[in-house]
Amino acid sequence: LHVRSRRQRQMCIRDRVNDERDAPSMTIVVNTISRFEHYASLMKYLNSVPLVVGTTVSQVNGDQIVLELSYNGSADKLLTTLAGSDILKPQLDEVNPVAPAAPNIAATFHWRKIDTQ
Repeated sequence: LHVRSRRQRQMCIRDRVNDERDAPSMTIVVNTISRFEHYASLMKYLNSVPLVVGTTVSQVNGDQIVLELSYNGSADKLLTTLAGSDILKPQLDEVNPVAPAAPNIAATFHWRKIDTQ
């Protein structure tokens, strides 16, 4: 790469990291992630959502993943976007078994893309 191109790339990466640090975050739980392919697809999906700036796995417990999402915009808009996807299904009115370990959970979802294998 040309020196100028390399410098622009470094600045872009730095800006992305700074955006993630400055962005608000929320904790979500996703259930029924039973295979690595599910996890990879989930992360690819979350990183493709325009409001999401970054994703961090906080905890894995069996087929359940606790994620910290950094985002731009409003939390309600992000939750509405996630709930309206074909990827995640909101899990309502169920006791969350990881609640003591992650008390500030904004939402719990089921992974919809469950294959029959």
